[in-house]
Formats: sequence, C-alpha cells, structure tokens
Amino acid sequence: MYYQMILRSEAFNVSDKSIRDIFNTLKRLNKANNISGCLVFKDGYFLQFLEGVRHEVEDIFFTIQDDNRHDNIELLYQGESAEQIFTEWKMAYFYQLEVGGNTDEFLNRYELELLMENCSKSFSFKIFNWHVHELLSEGSFYYNKFKDY
Repeated sequence: MYYQMILRSEAFNVSDKSIRDIFNTLKRLNKANNISGCLVFKDGYFLQFLEGVRHEVEDIFFTIQDDNRHDNIELLYQGESAEQIFTEWKMAYFYQLEVGGNTDEFLNRYELELLMENCSKSFSFKIFNWHVHELLSEGSFYYNKFKDY
C-alpha cells in the first residue's frame, strides 16, 4: 500500500533562490526516503502530491509545516492506495523570474499536461489533477485570489 498526501501551500517571502532551494531539498529528501510524487509551483502556490510509506510521507509533511517559506498549508487529501500514481519525483515550475541553473529537471506546461493526462484515474489523482488545472487556468480560484494585487 502507498500512503498518499496532497497539499497546497502559499510561498511566503521567497526569492528565486528560495524556490530553487525548496526544490533541491525536496528532491534530495524524497529520493532518500523513496517518496514519489509531483510538485507544481505557480503564482505563489505550491501543489504537492506525495506518496510512499506513511511515516516517511508524514515526515515530509511535518518538514514542510516547519519551513517558514510556506504559509497557509492545507492538506487537501490523505489516504492509502494500492496504486502508485507517480513512479518517480516530478517537478513543474511556472514562474515569472529566472530560476537559474539547469532547468531540464523541470517539466514544461506541455509535459506536465501530458503527464497528468496519462496518469491514473484514482480519486486521489483526480483531486490533484483538478487543483493543477485550476492553478494553471486564468479565471480560477488561484487566479482570482491575486488578480486585484
């Protein structure tokens, strides 16, 4: 069984370098703990799908809660599944500033949409997929929240 967790957080007081550091830290932690999933960042929001052994996934969640670069952390889903949705760690980064370094490790919008289209149709994935599409769409919850600023 795989323990799955979907969470959303807002970036708090972060720079390009902070975003890159978050990605690198998660990549290292997830690989060391056999966590797979997907992280999407756009317009100040992180969406994460984490899956693996329950205590390892929960440890990553607690690490995120303690990270002062995340604000308004919301747990959107947690549960167990016999199916592993992502076989490795994927990251998508949509940001107006340059992240520097090698960006080959990040999915572009087309690659992310293709990945999402060809993934599982499980309940947990449907939740994640809906939030990703909302984040990428103008006129969505995410867009409307910041359009007046």
